[in-house]
Amino acid sequence: MLDDYHVVAGTPVVNETVHFLLNNLPPNVHLCLAGRHQPPLRVERLALQAQVHDVGPQELAFEVEEVKQLLSRVNGGSIAPGLADEIAVSTECWPAGVVLAVQSARKGKGIRFGRGVPPASGGESRLYTLFYDL
Repeated sequence: MLDDYHVVAGTPVVNETVHFLLNNLPPNVHLCLAGRHQPPLRVERLALQAQVHDVGPQELAFEVEEVKQLLSRVNGGSIAPGLADEIAVSTECWPAGVVLAVQSARKGKGIRFGRGVPPASGGESRLYTLFYDL
């Protein structure tokens, strides 16, 4: 597992080494790259052999129905009309964003639905900080 590959993706020797590994590792060894951008690697041949699997933002995001299920579970079954859609739109259904939006909307023991998603308030908001750091 090579995480944050985008940090070293501009280094030719790293890309050449990873390219070599991709083409020479034994069949029982798998290499996983994670980063913010598509890595600058030549993987066309491997893709034609169905040995490359891309997982992008759409595959990682919740569906709106999953946002509704999470909100319903957190609030004991009831959610205000439109709140799940509002959170889904404002977070682009990213799981971490959805969870942080739910946490930031929480008051007391539950969530006060129907008040909308609180806006990010600069550096004091965990939601803002998370997405700023990403």
